[in-house]
Amino acid sequence: MLSPKMQRSVRVNENQLIMLSDRAQYDHSMHGYLHKRTSDNNKWQMRWFVLYQKEELEQKHVHLLQVVESEKTAKWQYTQQCEELASEIRKLRAEICVLRKETRSSYSATPVGRGSFSVPGDSQDDHGSLPGLCASVQDSIELRKIKKVQSFFRGWLCRRRWKQIVEEYIRSPHAESMRKRNHLVFSMVEAEEEYLEQLEVLVACFLRPFKMAASSKRPPCSHEDVNSIFLNSETVLFLHQIFLKGLTSRLESWPTLVL
Repeated sequence: MLSPKMQRSVRVNENQLIMLSDRAQYDHSMHGYLHKRTSDNNKWQMRWFVLYQKEELEQKHVHLLQVVESEKTAKWQYTQQCEELASEIRKLRAEICVLRKETRSSYSATPVGRGSFSVPGDSQDDHGSLPGLCASVQDSIELRKIKKVQSFFRGWLCRRRWKQIVEEYIRSPHAESMRKRNHLVFSMVEAEEEYLEQLEVLVACFLRPFKMAASSKRPPCSHEDVNSIFLNSETVLFLHQIFLKGLTSRLESWPTLVL
């Protein structure tokens, strides 16, 4: 960018833009202070700029697209299974309706009323209708058993499919990258805690006794010597305590995936 003293427009060549795009593609650490002209009063102000590439953000969110695609395929398979089960349920309902009609017709085929007289053949028909009723009862019991078996198989298929989805996600590159990221973050927190403990020991066991000794009547060393030896240990300890608190607060709200 131009300095505030130069009052002329910026001329950018196509080769310069190509060079910047190449630098953004291979070097993501290009940053520094530049002068920027404001749109309100055309004043030049110093601002911090960073050269970056937008493809990095796309790569970070590719795993979301992969998860969505896997969910779509799983949803399609579940819809197919639901349609097949619905067709089976319709067939079973149709069979139940046919059985009910047959039982009703068997009941209506043996009328009993006033003025009716008994014939030996009628008793034989009544005895013949009893096996049909027993068969219908047995069919209803078998249908209940079939429904129980179907519900059991549905639950088993759902659990099996869910187990397959979980195993596929665990083996996916997104899960591997998440494990690496979590390992790095947790190792950084552990290292920070160890470093903070060492700083606390340094300040409590060495720096403060040396300061008390320097302020005595016969000091073995002066305050300048103490400051030159320990430099800014207390300020470094304070800043690392703040940093560790920020890390722990972020870890409390750290995204987790419950399988």
